[in-house]
Amino acid sequence: MSSTSLTSKVKSDFPCRTTSSCSAKFNKFGVKNRSYGFKYTRNSTAVREVMEQLQTFFDSDAMKRHIQELADYPESSLPTHFDARLKWPHCPSISRIPNQGGCGSCYAVAAAGVASDRACIHSNGTFRASLSEEDILGCCEVCGNCYGGDPLKALVYWVNQGVVTGGRDGCRPYSFDISCGVPCSPQTFFEAEKSRTCIKRCQNIYYQNRYDDDKHFASLAYSLYPRSMTITDSDAKDVERAKVPTIIGHFNSTANPPLSLEQVRGMHQLGLSETIALPGFN
Repeated sequence: MSSTSLTSKVKSDFPCRTTSSCSAKFNKFGVKNRSYGFKYTRNSTAVREVMEQLQTFFDSDAMKRHIQELADYPESSLPTHFDARLKWPHCPSISRIPNQGGCGSCYAVAAAGVASDRACIHSNGTFRASLSEEDILGCCEVCGNCYGGDPLKALVYWVNQGVVTGGRDGCRPYSFDISCGVPCSPQTFFEAEKSRTCIKRCQNIYYQNRYDDDKHFASLAYSLYPRSMTITDSDAKDVERAKVPTIIGHFNSTANPPLSLEQVRGMHQLGLSETIALPGFN
């Protein structure tokens, strides 16, 4: 399929639903099966620790209450249309579209966006800052690098280590070049990776807190959809993967018969519209 056909399909499948203008654009890098020589070495011990923490979160009383709320929620109360920007208009991070620039940091950008949204929603709009993708990208050793990573590991980092504020005026703003194009070629990731580092101090213009005092934490991290996590290096002789405990996985394992596709979609709708805020943010 040509780039023109793909762009037309995106426009037809995902029309603009807001009063502001938007446009669909073909990502010429997103469909190329090309090796750029990226190397990603996993710390298997650290990944196993993340898996253990995810299981601990999932077995907690807070998660059991959360799952029960989902089970008890009447299907008739599900909205026919849901827009998080309208549901929580006091949270500017929900409408913000970040640019990851010349670093393959989509996992960190996505996780920081999720964390910012959750923090604002849970605080009922009293916390409106953006949390720092730079902090995740530089200081979470198990999460990933400028060649890619795992957003779920980044959310576990948010629980365990906390994330400082980001954005232009926060503690740790995003430092990677965004002038290389939209999107930037993956070839730019090599130079970005060389400059990636963990800096545990706030930028000079930020006076609100010191780095350690600017950390914000969550209480739980979990996945809605079934997925696995690779434990060993992907080029290892015997690649080891483990299933992540998930909400839909839980309901599917306890249902008889297993959930239908429509039931899974309904669970996804419920998760978005009613349970998007993590409890215990501070």
